[in-house]
Amino acid sequence: MLAELRIMDESVFRTKTVEKMKQNARIAKGLFPGLAKDASTFGEIIFLVRFGQILGSSEPEIEAAGLWWLWAKTLFIKNTMTRPQQELMQIIALRAAKTGGFIHFVSARSPEWIHAQVSSQGEGNLPRSRTALKTLSEIAAKSAQFLPTRTTVLLADVAIDNLRAILKVNPSLEKLAQENLLKLEEIITTEGMPNVRLLRLSQLAHPSGKSIGELVEPDGLVKTPFNFSPQAEEKILIATRESIESQKRMFGWDEEQATEHNRNIAATMALVGQAVKIMQPPAILIHNESFISRGALNNLLNDPKDPLPVICLNTLLERKITLPEMVK
Repeated sequence: MLAELRIMDESVFRTKTVEKMKQNARIAKGLFPGLAKDASTFGEIIFLVRFGQILGSSEPEIEAAGLWWLWAKTLFIKNTMTRPQQELMQIIALRAAKTGGFIHFVSARSPEWIHAQVSSQGEGNLPRSRTALKTLSEIAAKSAQFLPTRTTVLLADVAIDNLRAILKVNPSLEKLAQENLLKLEEIITTEGMPNVRLLRLSQLAHPSGKSIGELVEPDGLVKTPFNFSPQAEEKILIATRESIESQKRMFGWDEEQATEHNRNIAATMALVGQAVKIMQPPAILIHNESFISRGALNNLLNDPKDPLPVICLNTLLERKITLPEMVK
């Protein structure tokens, strides 16, 4: 999407003329006069104005997108979202404001009912799912005050933690997934969440033409292995360090088992990131699980210059003492 804008107005990106920047600043100051003293935020708004001009947005449309952005940027943890991700969020908002389209939030939901087959792994009334979906509902409702908003919830029925132990208790994984889906539908109805789609992650379309379920086994093993770049390997290592001790305690795994599962999760999330990237309307992924550093795994296979926007909710920090560095 960023590459598309560069083609649309290559001169703006190659020759950042002083006059053009001054013009953008004047528009930004006129629309958001109170931001001029905040250099960082004002600079972000200048970029938003710049994108708006390339897209042919009117000043009211730029203002609407800007107000949404000023709210949306309060959602994510500082230093977990790259500049291209932030710019893509701005472009999504500008296009929604211009066309009357939608902000599209996507969030994966852990298969809590499946996990609960092993009593130590979850509760049958799905309290964590209820809390997570309520949070998503509140975010969507607030977003809709600025721009029309829709949400997609993905039941994570692949890369399931401790699947071998679960299947010993209940071998009917398909039945469990269907039950989990129904329970999520009940929560969505109870919470009164409008404009929500509920999908199974395994059924999500991937750019390869296959579904995620055709690419990944339920335990997370990728059917056709692939290699990661050194930068991606570093992010996988950070995410593994964050989660490995918890997995060893909860599942009784040794270091090798936990490390292998974390690599499976990384590969699955990388493929999912590619799949979410092609969803329509263009998606903004909300990462709302306790292992914050996993948020970066969704972009392991995406072009860093044209990534999937991933919001690691700042409320997750309430459950953390320290935060690994995830954006470099």
